[in-house]
Amino acid sequence: MASILFVYPPTADPTGPYLSIPYLAAACRSRGHRPCAVDLNLAGWRDLLTESRLREAAEIGRRRFDALPSDGLDHDDARLYLRLALALHDAEEVAAGVKDAVETLRDPARFFDPAAYDDAVHLLERALALVAARHDPLELSFTRYAGPFLLGDADEIRRDAHPDRNPFAPSYEAHLDPALDRERPDVIGLSATFNAQLQQTFAIGAHAKRRAPDVPVIAGGTAITQLVLRSEPAALARLAPFLDAIVLFEGEETLAELLDRVDRGEDWRALDNVVRLDGDEARWTSRPTSVSLDAWPAPDYGVLPVDEYLSPEPFLYVAPTRGCYWEKCAFCHYGLTDHGTAPYRKRDPARFVDDLAALEREHGARFFYFAGDLIDPRYLLDVSERILARGLDVRFTSDLRIERSFSAERCRTLRRAGLVAAAFGTESDSPRLLELMEKGTDPSANRRVFENFAGAGVAVQAMTFVDFPTETAAEAHATLDLIDECRDRIDLFFVERFDLEAGSRVFREPEAYDIAEVFYPEGDDYRLRARFVPRSATKAPREVEQLVRRVDDLCARYGRRPYPFAGAVSVAHTLLWFDRHGRDVFKRLAAEASARPRNGAPGPAPDARLALAPGCRLADLPYDLEELADHFSDATATVEQRREFELRDVGREAYRALSREVPTFPASETTYLLPRLGTPIRIPDWVWRLVSCLDGTTTVAEAADAIDLPRRQASDAIDALARCGYLEPAGDAP
Repeated sequence: MASILFVYPPTADPTGPYLSIPYLAAACRSRGHRPCAVDLNLAGWRDLLTESRLREAAEIGRRRFDALPSDGLDHDDARLYLRLALALHDAEEVAAGVKDAVETLRDPARFFDPAAYDDAVHLLERALALVAARHDPLELSFTRYAGPFLLGDADEIRRDAHPDRNPFAPSYEAHLDPALDRERPDVIGLSATFNAQLQQTFAIGAHAKRRAPDVPVIAGGTAITQLVLRSEPAALARLAPFLDAIVLFEGEETLAELLDRVDRGEDWRALDNVVRLDGDEARWTSRPTSVSLDAWPAPDYGVLPVDEYLSPEPFLYVAPTRGCYWEKCAFCHYGLTDHGTAPYRKRDPARFVDDLAALEREHGARFFYFAGDLIDPRYLLDVSERILARGLDVRFTSDLRIERSFSAERCRTLRRAGLVAAAFGTESDSPRLLELMEKGTDPSANRRVFENFAGAGVAVQAMTFVDFPTETAAEAHATLDLIDECRDRIDLFFVERFDLEAGSRVFREPEAYDIAEVFYPEGDDYRLRARFVPRSATKAPREVEQLVRRVDDLCARYGRRPYPFAGAVSVAHTLLWFDRHGRDVFKRLAAEASARPRNGAPGPAPDARLALAPGCRLADLPYDLEELADHFSDATATVEQRREFELRDVGREAYRALSREVPTFPASETTYLLPRLGTPIRIPDWVWRLVSCLDGTTTVAEAADAIDLPRRQASDAIDALARCGYLEPAGDAP
């Protein structure tokens, strides 16, 4: 028997365990081996989102902030100043409140209270901004781990793995090292599912190799499989300081065979689909891995701390199918495969329902994500009928394809079985583009299927994108028209910009999509993103701005929140809220918020004695933050455009050369009101002087007289600030 310690790296969703390690663990256990696991993503986020770590981030951030020049900012200093200025002013309150915010996400009562949940999410977003600013130029969120040079080449990976630059490094010693000592594994396996996990995968691998030099460190998963398939063998070989090998494609069979060989003391490096990193070039032999889904047992979630994630009850991913039964979309290349999507396979529906029953019994799980590239309607209906026949009390969501076979009656059956929400790859509402994409759908089918699901009480989520090659502004607006006009049927949506996937038909046959060129720039050794040049522009800058404004307006009306919080598409919290509050909950809350007067609090009496509300204060800053934000945004867009498409070099030296060309941002002393847990608000100097006089013992009239300001002007300004909650009567002030 061989043992393997699985590690799930940051950064990913901490609201529930992901399925990769439980499926791999079950396969290994079925062959007589011993799996165990550390979810460093969950542990890392829980370590970061603590009062002590946030206070430390604030202290380091303030030192960096105080060291910045006050007489002008170059490009990098402008970015750092802006991020720190926006993050530091409420850092103390963020640090003090983060424990309660995290607990709210796990509390069965407060989680479902809209006001309490909003407060928690807002504070956690402020906490993320603070951590990211402290680690500038790192961009950090639950879905993003990026920077100007991140993952560009092996040297950049090494730089960013250094503990001084890695916010998750303390968690390695706190959680990974004890597991290595306790479990003494024969193999360490890192599961890199998303691109945002890649840098941490390499950093954890390097740490593990130092900590346990005789234990092979192996990585696998969707993100690293695609990285291998895109990269040159010589570039892959330079990953040897971080990993010993990489397992390609679906990992169950390969990993089980690998552990068999380790157990027998045989060489495991010669296995098919194992990338060897022990020479000048990476080497491997590929073979298909599309094994029947009935070959393996149910996922083993017992290796993960199911009850410790940031949700009030367990939410588990299960895979009834793998691959895509349509497999024609021109833009798609995804998953554990080297071409398109994996072959479509289905687990026996009776066995799959047995899996659900076992997970409900073992972990108290009622909420599930039926994961898979796509689940065909007939199979989903079969599973649903079996759930009903078994009397299982489960709730689930999944990604589905627009199919006319989803009749109103079938949708009602799915709903009775527990389908709470469904996300549809709608992509576009332009007939021409849908045909060009080979979606096999049309606008009339979109509307009919949405109507049938919504009519059955299933929350409909529309996943769309704009800027597919040759798309016009009118065609982009047609997609937004669908979202706007179907608010009675669509409950959430997202609109992303088209991003070219390496290996897709658009990538392989660019001329068919009016693309002049596809390329990777210098400095992108691991080919993280393919760039393309269209033969002609189809949208004017003004049209792009109009589309952005319209998307922002739709997001506000739908009550969209960022991932992975309730109000984002296809996440645990959203499913829980749909189940508790109904499919239209986010639209209802958004409508209620917009119907309330913007300044709902009554204005102060003329003779009131006011003071700044708790947590609010005034500041005199050497730079205008609004102008600085515009300056930095424009400069960044120019630098990135020139890096990628003019110089075609995204390396460190090219960035530095272009950054030096950005004009210095000049100092401009500006007065601000710094609100509690909010963005600094620029105020005129006379308002700053007026509010400075309000110490709880002075009336507005007296303050106006003190600075020789007309009383009516002073009263109007103070009334506006009080209605927003920035000023309070002295009796309520601290």
